[in-house]
Amino acid sequence: MGFLDGTTPKPPKNLEADQDDGKKVMIHNPEYSSWMKNDQQVLSYLLNSLSPEALAPVASAITAAEAWGVLEKMFAAQSKARVANLRVLLSTTKKGNMSSAAYFTKMCSYKDELAAVGKVVDDDEMIHFVLMDLILTTTLLSLPCLVVTFP
Repeated sequence: MGFLDGTTPKPPKNLEADQDDGKKVMIHNPEYSSWMKNDQQVLSYLLNSLSPEALAPVASAITAAEAWGVLEKMFAAQSKARVANLRVLLSTTKKGNMSSAAYFTKMCSYKDELAAVGKVVDDDEMIHFVLMDLILTTTLLSLPCLVVTFP
């Protein structure tokens, strides 16, 4: 991951060295060549794993970290939009004619998708979404009893 996230920084191309007569000269840094070889290999793996649509914005990247940064920005916007969409779905999905099992499965799938991107929906919030749908779509007279337990 170091080449992708920048935690393995590029070493300087040249180093300053002292000659026998005390003068300083610039010499090639052997770590630079090794780093470039490894970075280009990671970049190649990355570029070869992308779809043509995802490849276009990063095709001119010089380093793996540069390509990764472009991809992060590109997909972060989509991820934020998906999170917002999932939260809207959680609050607006109606049971309607679905079976209870199908309804809860659908609601849990939204919760799981949010958790997969680091946006955890706690149990209290899920209960709120489900109860609000049930309360808004069912008259209280049709409910034989409503049992709510508190810890």
